[in-house]
Amino acid sequence: MALRPRPIPLFTSRFPPYSLHDSPFCDGLAAAIKYLFQIHIGSVDSICTVLGTFKVYIRGINIANHAEVLQSIRGRLDLLEKELAQLEREHLRMSDSQILGRIRTKLLEFQDTALTEVQNMEKFATARIYGEAERAEAV
Repeated sequence: MALRPRPIPLFTSRFPPYSLHDSPFCDGLAAAIKYLFQIHIGSVDSICTVLGTFKVYIRGINIANHAEVLQSIRGRLDLLEKELAQLEREHLRMSDSQILGRIRTKLLEFQDTALTEVQNMEKFATARIYGEAERAEAV
């Protein structure tokens, strides 16, 4: 019996009320993305269920200064869903191991690009905090 990881606390449909610069925002988003790869992918249905929950989580985030990054992640998530739907339709022509291997590949591609965008978002927030602090010291 495979052990299933415990869900991370931020993996919910209601995003916690963090301010723009709180690092838990970026940490929580990165953790949610990484969570996708800790689950036991036993079937196309199981991964689609997890992706549905993750999509609710991502769409619940609404922070103006990060809108472009979040929109990009949402767009990538939509593309990932379309690709998975295509794989589901092709499933009859593939073995279970082939389809699950392709799903893992798609998820890894999503993880790499989404985590890079989250890291960039965190760098932007950090640079902005330091910029505001330097301006305050100069006054």
